[in-house]
Amino acid sequence: MYTNNLKAGFQQSVVKLNDGVVTTTTDITGRKTAGQQLLRAKEELARRATKKYLELLESIEQGFCTISVKYRPAAK
Repeated sequence: MYTNNLKAGFQQSVVKLNDGVVTTTTDITGRKTAGQQLLRAKEELARRATKKYLELLESIEQGFCTISVKYRPAAK
């Protein structure tokens, strides 16, 4: 469970034990924050790469092409 209001994240597990249950709660705020930072960094990297690619593409005055010649096997 991750609550945006508290800016904290918790993971809770519930296991049956005899006639009752045992619960454990783990604070995963750091893990969630790191994941969000990584996602933002990946998005920024993609944005910068796209910008550089478009700048390069727009600066090219001449085009190029690749030609691949395929030969058929000789008939017998």
